[in-house]
Amino acid sequence: LLEYALRYMAKEGAVSSFLEVRENNHAARDMYRSFGYEETGRRKRYYKDNDEDAILMSLDTLDRFKT
Repeated sequence: LLEYALRYMAKEGAVSSFLEVRENNHAARDMYRSFGYEETGRRKRYYKDNDEDAILMSLDTLDRFKT
């Protein structure tokens, strides 16, 4: 699903992608890294249900997803 979304975004002219993920969601963070995302920041106590931090992740180029 993520690959489809990134390919669609690239086709529509997007050049980068940004997201945030719960700090303790290691499986998601690993998956995003496998697509080329890098951790670029943190939002302290972002999630109000447990005050967990959000990790900001960036994919600077979508070139590899262009068809």
